[in-house]
Amino acid sequence: MNRATHAELNQAKFDAWAPTYEHKRYDFFRRMQERVLKQLDLTEGMILLDIGCGTGWAVRRAASMVGSRGGARGIDLSGKMIENAKKASRGIANVEFTQGNAEALPFADESFDRVMCTMSFHHYLNPSKAVSEIARVLKCTGKVCIVDPTADNFIMRLADARIRRREPDHVKMYSSGEFQELFEAAGLRYGGSGRIMVLWFTAKAHFAERPAS
Repeated sequence: MNRATHAELNQAKFDAWAPTYEHKRYDFFRRMQERVLKQLDLTEGMILLDIGCGTGWAVRRAASMVGSRGGARGIDLSGKMIENAKKASRGIANVEFTQGNAEALPFADESFDRVMCTMSFHHYLNPSKAVSEIARVLKCTGKVCIVDPTADNFIMRLADARIRRREPDHVKMYSSGEFQELFEAAGLRYGGSGRIMVLWFTAKAHFAERPAS
């Protein structure tokens, strides 16, 4: 599938989700993001980027954690998600939302102290490019966390194959070893992974850091 067609499929899917994305049935996403934010050790004055931010719950939560001297940015391929994120964030001075692609982040080098990406990585057509972009926008000693279903066992690999046949916007679930390879190829130091289980849903959080120059 070419890049334009794949982007159109993802935009259409998540545009359709946008009107109900803040509803309680998606609360498990917010619980997952809360855990990620705690593990990223956000402190006053930091700037965070959420890739695949949806309607921006994690961005708003991060903004409250970093204070007025810091900030939080969100980017999503879906214009409807970004539109709703902006509406939900009115009056919050230290947030910003941009429609865009994870494989071509519209931000300057070394812009962010922390980067997070929850439950969208399996949709990326060029994962190595996306991780390279993360590495580019991270400050030295900055940290990233990618949360995604992870194909470390037969059941997950089987589920991945079935989803790929059913959903053309789905690209691939990666193993922990593949995440490590992606991070290291982009010049990041892999920090390992940990399981995140919320209600019935289980994924893995993969951590990496940009080494000091």
